[in-house]
Amino acid sequence: MVNTQKQLQKNKSENGVVVWKSPSNIAIVKYWGKHGEQLPANPSLSLTLSVAHTTTEVAYKPGDGKVTFYFEGKPNQSFASRVRKYIARLAQDKKLLSGLDLEIRSQNSFPHSAGIASSASAMSALALCIGSIVYEDENKEIDKGFWKMASYNARLGSGSASRSIRGPVMIWGESDEVPGSSDRFAIKAPSIDPVFDTYRDTILIVDQEEKQVKSSVGHALMHNHPYAKKRFSRARKHLHELLIAMQTGDVRLFGKIAEAEALDLHGMMMTSTPPYVLMKPNTLSVINALYEFRANTDLPVYMTLDAGPNVHLLYPEDAAPRVEEWIDAELKQYCIEGRMIYDHVGRGPERIEL
Repeated sequence: MVNTQKQLQKNKSENGVVVWKSPSNIAIVKYWGKHGEQLPANPSLSLTLSVAHTTTEVAYKPGDGKVTFYFEGKPNQSFASRVRKYIARLAQDKKLLSGLDLEIRSQNSFPHSAGIASSASAMSALALCIGSIVYEDENKEIDKGFWKMASYNARLGSGSASRSIRGPVMIWGESDEVPGSSDRFAIKAPSIDPVFDTYRDTILIVDQEEKQVKSSVGHALMHNHPYAKKRFSRARKHLHELLIAMQTGDVRLFGKIAEAEALDLHGMMMTSTPPYVLMKPNTLSVINALYEFRANTDLPVYMTLDAGPNVHLLYPEDAAPRVEEWIDAELKQYCIEGRMIYDHVGRGPERIEL
């Protein structure tokens, strides 16, 4: 991890390069529906991952605010437009950025837009790079304010990105349950049982095509959704129950809530106007196989889904040998080219020193 005591010495008149690696996260209580400037309709809670991550390099030099963007070594015009708008928004608060040319290079360790919160890791990595440039210009050490600023800025690019700034368990969205929680930035969840520090998340890649309906469109469809109010109320109830489960180490209650939230999320999609389905046939095959395996073994392995077709299998570290043997033997057949990501809860982003 980055040395928080290290004094940053760059000056804005110099050229520089900043690199951050930031993880994806998997929401257990889902955020679906927003208002204002990227503010959530309900609080959410996520596990910070480790293996699924984005590495972003930002080279900067004095200029007139030109931004170029490369994804996995190639120009990416569609995402470049989003990045330029994002940098322009940040420049409203940080005038320094208007006087810098930025060359941004980003790469993922997982398929883009396939339900592994690619925007969360991408925008959090970029927000961290921008935060470092700002702090270097101000000759400041990385402190608590840095992480808060990074989460705030990440949120402006992607709501879920606010939760990727730290680990292992993050809450974004104001809640009476959690002192200090905010709609504007994420904070660490309080008093979590150590069993969740090493929790496993095996991601089964059943489809790796770009999603037919982007998350931004899905959020917008919640505005006039007939079940929106009920959904937001259920999310708050689930957060209350989940915090109890995670503070007491109740992995079965944790898993039940995770599954309920996943199905709620996709239920909202299927009952939107117009309706849409992001699950694929193999998504359902994996879920049904999981239900059978759990009934036969009584192991605490549960699933969740992000806004896409790929299945996240969640289980404690002590169940890993038996669960992963079963995954290899029975579930690989449902994955594209047998692709799976054996991930686990992580501590958060790393600054890569050059």
